[in-house]
Amino acid sequence: GDVEQTTITLLAVSVMNRIHYLCQRLKSGSQTVMLDITNKQPVNKLLKTES
Repeated sequence: GDVEQTTITLLAVSVMNRIHYLCQRLKSGSQTVMLDITNKQPVNKLLKTES
């Protein structure tokens, strides 16, 4: 229903924002910060396959 769709949309936006944030961190060279964050997040696997 509408609630499910909204939840999925919010989750997608949240994940996109997190990936964007991590990319910014990567560019600025804060690898330690990035690793600390990704270790606690499901996007960890995503980032590992790319690098």
